[in-house]
Amino acid sequence: VGEFREAETLPNPVSVSIETGAVDTPVWVSISRNVPDTLISEADKDLAARGRHRVSGTLLRIDAEDIHENTIASFKKEIRLRIPSAKDDNLLIAYLDNGRWVELEGTSYDEDSGVAEVLTKHLSVWGVTAGFPVGPGVEASRVYPNPWRSNGPTASLSPSNDAYGIKFDRLPAGNVRFRIYTLAGELVLDGTLNPATVGATAEGGHLKVVDLGGGTGQVTRWDLKNRNGRDVSSGTYLIVLEGKGGRAVHKVAIIH
Repeated sequence: VGEFREAETLPNPVSVSIETGAVDTPVWVSISRNVPDTLISEADKDLAARGRHRVSGTLLRIDAEDIHENTIASFKKEIRLRIPSAKDDNLLIAYLDNGRWVELEGTSYDEDSGVAEVLTKHLSVWGVTAGFPVGPGVEASRVYPNPWRSNGPTASLSPSNDAYGIKFDRLPAGNVRFRIYTLAGELVLDGTLNPATVGATAEGGHLKVVDLGGGTGQVTRWDLKNRNGRDVSSGTYLIVLEGKGGRAVHKVAIIH
């Protein structure tokens, strides 16, 4: 019971805080940076497929034993884990489980100290991940501007410009199917791509994942053309998204 640090001489060490009542017997916690690449290679590939990566310098293994040298697999109460990490997008502390990184959305990050923190009830191989947001399914998606107007702020741009058209954000990683219909039921576009992969396209590039930087960041954009490459007319369109979490339907207006 108490706080265990990676090394007292380090200016910003990994630490594990265990409160009274978390275990029945005294424990010893060991923190090691010696984790074989073979152990985490598949997990890192899975992260990359979701548009995320493990932050360099955060890989470690934490184990706990009682006074009889028995491994402590879990704790009765949550313990506090702190891992120093460079600042990155959408940081989460994650643990290795059956060849995959399990990312903990309860992670907090203090930019002043450069430390990520989370509560957990077990110890394992740990790291800090970052990249494309980890969030809910397509039901949380957002479509804008709505309505899109030909006198709007980006309408004067070329349709080939990534900032032109209608944007979709707050999409989950993994394949998402986009179907766009007129109110009469005519299919305008039907394409599938992974919103976590910048540069991914569908339907001849009329749907594309782009990174607009600034406060906008990574979005999927529709260039307002149909599957034949023609500009769509003014009107109201139904956009059906299918992916993680099921299905979401948006109604958008285009005014030329």
